[in-house]
Amino acid sequence: MLVKKYISKANTIEVHILPIENLFSKYKDLYIQAFELNHDTYLAMRNLKLARGGCVVIIKINSIACGFYSLSNQTNEFGEFGDLFKTSSDLSRDDFAAAMKIGLKKALVVMSLKGFYSYQNNRALKLVNKAGFVRKTYYERHMSLVIMNFIIKLPIKIVNRQVYPALGTLKLSPFRFSLRLCRTRLSRFNIPYLRHKINMELLTKTFNPVGFLIEFHEVPHSGDSLMFFGDLSSYNLETGYEYSDNSA
Repeated sequence: MLVKKYISKANTIEVHILPIENLFSKYKDLYIQAFELNHDTYLAMRNLKLARGGCVVIIKINSIACGFYSLSNQTNEFGEFGDLFKTSSDLSRDDFAAAMKIGLKKALVVMSLKGFYSYQNNRALKLVNKAGFVRKTYYERHMSLVIMNFIIKLPIKIVNRQVYPALGTLKLSPFRFSLRLCRTRLSRFNIPYLRHKINMELLTKTFNPVGFLIEFHEVPHSGDSLMFFGDLSSYNLETGYEYSDNSA
C-alpha cells in the first residue's frame, strides 16, 4: 500500500506499508545483510515476527527501496518498532525521519493500535526522536543464571551494551523458579540466553537445564531509553526482553 508520495530535494520519496511477511519474501537478502544474520538467526527472527504479525514500512527514493523498519503486534493496544535500517546513502537523515513519521501514523490506523514502543540503541535515539518518538522511561538489563529452571540473580547489569557490577540487583528476588522460560537465538560461552514467554506462548511448559536470563527493569536514573510513539495517556505497557523482537 502506497501511503504517501512527495518530492524532497529533487527526489521522489514514497512511503509504503505492507504485511510483515514481505520483509522476508521481497527483501530477505537486504534484511540478512543489514543485521549480519546467519541462517538459524534469520529463521528465528522471521518465525517470531510472523507469529506475532505486523507490518513492514519501506521508504523508496526514485522507486528504489532505501529504508526499512518493522512494526510487530505485542498487545491489543501497542506494537513494537524495530528492524530500522537503510540501504542507501541517498536517504538523508531528515528524509528518513520524516518518512518514518508518515509510516508510523498510517500504521496506527492500519493495525488499530494506540502506539509503538522502541528499544533503539543510543546511536538511533536522535533519529527516532526526530520521527516523533519521546522517551517514556529508562531501563537496565539485569542478568540471571538459570540452572534446572531455578533463576539465580547475578550482580550484573547491562546499559548501552556495556556490562557493569550491580550488587543492588540482588535485592530483587535473588532466587526464583519458573517453567515459563524458552530459548532465544542468542548465546554466550555456548550457553543459551533465555526469556520469559508471553501469554500467547504459555500452552506448554519448558525445561531448561542451563541458560542466561535477561530482564528489563525500569530505573529512575539514566539508562537505556524506552521510546514511545503515539497516544499514551497512562503508562501501562507490558515491557521486557520477552516483548522485544530481539528476543527471538
